[in-house]
Order: sequence, then structure tokens, then C-alpha cells
Amino acid sequence: MKKSILLLKVTCILQSFSSGFHTSISHNTKTVIPSIIKNNNIFTYQRKSGVDSKTKCNMEPLSVVAGGSIVAVTSVFFYFSGSEERQKKRQYAEWEEQARVMQEERARLAYIEPREYWTIEDLRPYDGRDEDGPILMAVNGDVYNVWKGRHFYGPGCEYHILAGRDATRLLAKTKLEEETEDELKKELSIADRATLQGWIYTFKSKYEIVGKLDGFDPSSTTTRTS
Repeated sequence: MKKSILLLKVTCILQSFSSGFHTSISHNTKTVIPSIIKNNNIFTYQRKSGVDSKTKCNMEPLSVVAGGSIVAVTSVFFYFSGSEERQKKRQYAEWEEQARVMQEERARLAYIEPREYWTIEDLRPYDGRDEDGPILMAVNGDVYNVWKGRHFYGPGCEYHILAGRDATRLLAKTKLEEETEDELKKELSIADRATLQGWIYTFKSKYEIVGKLDGFDPSSTTTRTS
């Protein structure tokens, strides 16, 4: 509505200017007459020594004035119609900047100093109970800080059982509950080990490795045959 009113005002101003221009041309007879409109041409008169001289300018003044009005109105229209789009872009840029700052702050709070080796006992405190702190998980001998997946591994989340521990066997078996004593005595099958390789690829592409799990036996998960 505001845009329509503004465009109407601009159009009226331009039309008033055009009308005033032609009126001054038609009635200014005592001084030098700038121009008059006749047969769709502009004729310029100059009073010299009592003799009028006339020069024909091959132009169409009505078209010139109308064209100028259209260009002016169109320019105003596109300026104000584009202002909403520019405002949206500025808003999106502000949101992106806020998200970037928040992500950097989350990374700072969840940072943990890497070390060469971690024990099972070292991992336990980092099970996601600290809402802003690191979340550690061992997979195939590597220790990952999986804080970026807090919505997966935090308390109450679907995969919380995997946090703060060696999750190798549970991932290989795709289990979200503790293994029984009998299950723990059995080696991982070839199918289990192949499944684990998929998890390893996912973790390496998403999370930071902060060390090795002390005492891990690589032969328990290898897919190579001797």
C-alpha cells in the first residue's frame, strides 16, 4: 500500500511538471519563447531585431516527457520493490553471523586437549552430561570428540549409551544395549567387522580424533585374513 501511494505521488508530480512546462511554452510571448509544440515537433523561436527566427528540432516532446515519466516511475518502483529483498539479505547475513559466533563458542567450550593415549577410565567423565563440554567415544582404537553430535549422544538421546566408552563392539553389532557376558566372549563376525568399517568412515569424516585408546587390539576388528 505504501509503495502504491508513493508511486502515485511521483506520477502526479511528474505530470504536474509536464503540464506546467507546456503552459509556460504556450503563454510566454513577451520574452524569448523557449519552445512550442506543433505537429508533434518542437519549434524554437528567438526574437532578433524584431524578426522571429524559427528552428525546427525533429523531436517528439510528448514522447520525451512521457518516456521520462515512465523511466522515473519505473526506477522508483524497482528501487522500492528491491528494498524488501535487500532487507531480507541483510537479515539472513545477520543470522548467519550469529550462527557462526554461536558455533565458535560451542567449539571453544567443547574443546579438549588431545593426548597420545586415553584409558577407559579417562573416557567415562565425558559422556555428555556436561551440556557444553566434550563428548568422547572410542571406535576401533581411535578416540573421538563427538560434541558436534550432542543431539545423538547426549543424555536422553538415542545413542547416549555409546558416549564416554569404547563403543567399537556395539557399533559393529548395531546394538544400543549392553552385551551379555556370553556375547562379550565371542569375537566379532566378518559381517560385524564390515559394518564397523562403515561407522569408522562416518566418524572420521565428522569428528575430531583426540588420541588413541590404550590397550586396544586391532586384530579384534580387522577385516583382513591372514
